[in-house]
Amino acid sequence: MAVLAVATLLVLATGIGAAVAFGNRSASNDTAAAATPADIPAAVTPTSVATQPVQAAKPRDPAPATTAPEGPAVVLSDGRHDGFIRKVDTRRHALVVDVVQVFHDEAAVKAAIEDGKPPADAQYLYTWVRNQSSRLRTLPYASTVQINLLGGCEEPAPSQGVLLAKLAKNASLHDVYYYTLTVNHGTVQQIDEHTVNPAC
Repeated sequence: MAVLAVATLLVLATGIGAAVAFGNRSASNDTAAAATPADIPAAVTPTSVATQPVQAAKPRDPAPATTAPEGPAVVLSDGRHDGFIRKVDTRRHALVVDVVQVFHDEAAVKAAIEDGKPPADAQYLYTWVRNQSSRLRTLPYASTVQINLLGGCEEPAPSQGVLLAKLAKNASLHDVYYYTLTVNHGTVQQIDEHTVNPAC
């Protein structure tokens, strides 16, 4: 009887183990079947991502260059300049000047020949005025401007108004008189009158 009982227990134990093993195997197969490749999301490939263009940073505009404020233009530098006076504006205290070059003696003869005067006529010149530019310059004259006109040795000395009026009259005689202007800080301080063709 004891042997029979042991044999029965062995048979039961073997059946139970087999049933448990079969159950575990079936569950594993169901789990594997559930995870099919169709349910696994496709791997994201680089081509599926929209590429955004990379914009280079724009260089900053350079700061605008600062320039020094311009002062009044210098019409004539300080010093002495020869020229024809084309107009005297007493209201504005200004002179309209045509700057020239003046040559004397042998230099006058040479300059006249260079400018086309026949040598026979140029050889007797004492003064030659060369005017290569028609540019006109307007310069202010000082309130105390000194005006030295030819034949202006009258006594008493004429007033500035009289001198300016005579200067304007002489200036209207085209190229008969030229003037040496003394300029300081852009203002005419002195005017000296000369004749273009001085007498011998």
